[in-house]
Amino acid sequence: MNKKIMAVLNRVEKIVLAVFVLASVAIAFVAVFFRYILNNALAWPEEITSFLILGVSVFGSSIAFKEKQHANLDLIDAFISKAMRSFLALCVRVLSLFVTLVMTVYSIKFVIDTYQSGQSSTSMEVLPMWIPMTLLPIGFAFMTLRCLDLLLNLNKGE
Repeated sequence: MNKKIMAVLNRVEKIVLAVFVLASVAIAFVAVFFRYILNNALAWPEEITSFLILGVSVFGSSIAFKEKQHANLDLIDAFISKAMRSFLALCVRVLSLFVTLVMTVYSIKFVIDTYQSGQSSTSMEVLPMWIPMTLLPIGFAFMTLRCLDLLLNLNKGE
C-alpha cells in the first residue's frame, strides 16, 4: 500500500492513542479528586473514560496489526515447512482482513441505528451516543487498512 498513506495512518493512530490515554488518566484524576477530596462525585467521568478506553482498544489493535503483535502460535512454526508457514500466514491475513471488514460494515450499521434511535448518553444527556460509537467503525477501518497492507506486503517480508 502507499507508504505515504500508511505514514499518515501511523501518525494519526499514535496521536489519537496518546490523547485518549492522557485524557483517560486526567479524567480519572478529576473523578478521584472530586469524589474523595471534595466529597462530590461526578456522574460523567466513568462514561467518558469508558468511551476513551474503547478508542484505545480499537486504535491499539490497529497498531498491534501493524507491529504484528497479535497472538501468534510460534510453537507451530517449529513443526511445519516454510511453504506451509507462508500458506498459513496468507490464510490468517485473508481471514483477518475479512473479519475486520465485516466488523467495519456492522459497526457502521450500529452507528446508523444508534443515530436513528436518538439514544443519548446516560450520564451526559446532551451527548448523542452515535458520536462516541463512531470510534468503532473508524478503528475497524484502520484495522482493515492494516490487514490489507499486511496482505499486500506478504511476499515482501514486511
